[in-house]
Amino acid sequence: MLHRARILLVILTALSLVVIYWGCDRTKGTFTPNEPPHVVLVNVPMPGDTFNYAPVVYWYGWDDDGLLSGFQIRDDTTQAAIDAAHYGDLLSYARNLPDYAWTDTTVTQAKIYLLSAEGDTSEHIFMVRSVDNLGALSEEIAFRVFFRTNNAPNPPKLKWALDDSSDYVTHRTLSDTILWADTLSSYYPGLQILWQGKDSLDDREFNIIPLEFSYLMVNTDSLDTVVFSYYDTDSVFKEEKRWSDWSPLTQLTFYGNVHRSYGGLKTGHYTFSLRVRDDGYTEATDIATLDFYAIKPDFEKQLLIVDENKPLVNRADSLQGGRSDQDIMNFYRAVVPEAMSMAYEYAPYFVSDTTVDWYLENKDGRNRIPYSLITKYKLIWVIDDDSPTNNNWVPYLSVVAKLKVYARYLDVGGGLMISGRRLFQGSYAMSGAPVQLSGDIDHPLRFFINYFNLTDVYARSYSAAQPLNIDFVGATTTIPDLPALKIDTSIVCNLRWGGRTYCALPDIDRFGRINDNASSSYTSYTLYNYKSSTADSSYNANDVDCHIYASTPSVAYLAPDSGDTRILEVDTVYNATKRVPGEVMWVDRGGQPGTPWYGWRIVVSTPAGAGAWEESDTLMVDYTYIPISENHDQPIATNFAGTSYIQTFDFNANSYRITWDVLFRTSLFTFPFSFIDTTRDVNGINPVAQVLAYQIVTFNEPRHGEFRGGGQ
Repeated sequence: MLHRARILLVILTALSLVVIYWGCDRTKGTFTPNEPPHVVLVNVPMPGDTFNYAPVVYWYGWDDDGLLSGFQIRDDTTQAAIDAAHYGDLLSYARNLPDYAWTDTTVTQAKIYLLSAEGDTSEHIFMVRSVDNLGALSEEIAFRVFFRTNNAPNPPKLKWALDDSSDYVTHRTLSDTILWADTLSSYYPGLQILWQGKDSLDDREFNIIPLEFSYLMVNTDSLDTVVFSYYDTDSVFKEEKRWSDWSPLTQLTFYGNVHRSYGGLKTGHYTFSLRVRDDGYTEATDIATLDFYAIKPDFEKQLLIVDENKPLVNRADSLQGGRSDQDIMNFYRAVVPEAMSMAYEYAPYFVSDTTVDWYLENKDGRNRIPYSLITKYKLIWVIDDDSPTNNNWVPYLSVVAKLKVYARYLDVGGGLMISGRRLFQGSYAMSGAPVQLSGDIDHPLRFFINYFNLTDVYARSYSAAQPLNIDFVGATTTIPDLPALKIDTSIVCNLRWGGRTYCALPDIDRFGRINDNASSSYTSYTLYNYKSSTADSSYNANDVDCHIYASTPSVAYLAPDSGDTRILEVDTVYNATKRVPGEVMWVDRGGQPGTPWYGWRIVVSTPAGAGAWEESDTLMVDYTYIPISENHDQPIATNFAGTSYIQTFDFNANSYRITWDVLFRTSLFTFPFSFIDTTRDVNGINPVAQVLAYQIVTFNEPRHGEFRGGGQ
């Protein structure tokens, strides 16, 4: 065994000698150590230049025996660096600097922010050295001596994005009130603040001095500082009450729930402060401020009824179908409590609060309701049943101001119901049938398009006795939970229009719809359609008296009492007063829109010698006609929910999920409830109270929902 070990040791020794021999024989030359890289400064700026802005410095480097990995730069204003540069000892000074004193970079240029106090001239030593792929540093230090002067930037200027003024100012107090909503949406943009700054030396063409901004917002009622959220260097989420970090951003948006952990933004007076600094870190001598008052709606109460029914002030009002505003309010004060009780009985889990308040300080319809009041209610109901005369029209600018309040209230989650007659022209300053949308961004029709989902509206022109307009006798519905409605003839048939009475109601507007989906309470659907007085009439009219609105000794122009009746054929015309017949010449539409006799007319040749036919003559006319007026079955009441949808798909599971949040709800009735028959049905239910109860329940439905579909 020992013999074998000795033999193995001899063999291993021999192999080692062979390897050493051949290795020494093959190795030639001497070992070359790594050489340090090089770096030089190039182009402008030149040594000794004085700057009042941050210059751009250029350099390049190379490595004779390898590759560069980057550079290290330093802007040094210490006295030690200045002395070292002046006495030619900068290399020794730089080598003794710790690693953290240098800034690593891979680029070959940089804007050098030569820091300087305002008004001072400071000396800067800018140094750069290169680093190769083995970590070796260049032996030389490329450097320049620069001088920097600095002036503070101008004070910043700001504005509210929705401010009517386009001017940026340093100090601004908003006269309007801001409303906080919990989230941003297509309707609610939040409080968006814009700002801008300028350095006093920004008149140079190629060297615009970069600025940074920092902001702070304080609730001046409680002196609470608004929390700004951020992530620190370790990606840990933090929230602090402090000035924000410096940033080049020039806008910011606040909304009510932006800082959830602190309960969100609350009602109160706020000051938003903004400061600015330049590339030398010098701050402006003044800060900009925006002072405003903001309300966070609580919707703690159920219903606020706004009475805009104007008192009868002259005989003309009563002769144009006017009705006492007190009679109108007596009607609602009797029916609303019953409706609220029914709503609570139907859905107590929705309608937990039955508070009803009345706002009687806007009888002329010209004033804005205070935000501090309107934001306390889930539903605002504006009632305007009286159809004011021309003398009581609401001025256009008053309408615009009022609708802006309603719009902002809806943007933050409110509910608005409007009801009445001749609303579009009389109450909301729109004229024409149909109303034409102008380029005016505040045009009232835009409000109804955006917040009621309408396409167009047909506004009724004011007239003392226009047969075309006196046509409304009720409303029909396709909603199972709603009753058919009819006018109260004991009221309507006794109203006077000029010198006449009619058992139909004028001044009922109608509108067009964008879409109609009655299957979901979270979208838009028609509640009621117009029922015309001609809906149940015969196609044949016999011995009908007609108005004579114009006549000559040979021709008479007649208009049927039924207004805009579509006449097909006239059989006979007989003047019973003069006991003579008339020969029908033709039938067409006559007059001008808005005139008393605009509509279908019969042109008659009268016998010679009988004289001109007079308005007081009694006629007996037989004709065939189409009884359904153009208003019949057109939308006159609607519900709409402004909704935000999010749809997600799971393609692996072949399923989808739709979630929605109702941002606001609106409802529009272009007919007056106080003129509707309240006779109870066989179950003892008041139809008007039933409609109102349905509305109250609808406006209290949940604001969030979801639907899932597909899958296995």
